[in-house]
Amino acid sequence: MKPAPILRILGAAALLTVAARTAAAQSGPSSASAAAAPVTHWAQHPLGRYRLELALPDRKMQADLTISDSAGTPVANFWPVGDNDGHMLMVAVKDTDLVLSAQTPRGPFSLVLQRQGNTLSGRYAMGMQESGAVTGTVTEEAKQP
Repeated sequence: MKPAPILRILGAAALLTVAARTAAAQSGPSSASAAAAPVTHWAQHPLGRYRLELALPDRKMQADLTISDSAGTPVANFWPVGDNDGHMLMVAVKDTDLVLSAQTPRGPFSLVLQRQGNTLSGRYAMGMQESGAVTGTVTEEAKQP
């Protein structure tokens, strides 16, 4: 193997890295990121009510999420607006992530949320095929036990 092709590849990678750093430095911080609230750490028992909007492949779906306490353990009820039934979810707090999960007939469902003040953002996954963005707001914050 000749060293010339390897040197050309390494040289091109170095040029791309320098160009990307230069462009990032020239753009400076965006006004949106400078004005955004810092990510909030979730309480171990993030009790309250939240209004979520999930970006499904064909439409947006709104759902109410209620997290309550059951014998010292947080439990969640995920209730899509217009549905007759809510769905129970397991709750786990991992630093700045609120992780909600359940087994469904369509496969595992997971919802990972981050909080900035009263604004929520994150991702959901249903089975192995469907996933998307989630946004939301805190509608009622319960007092911590």
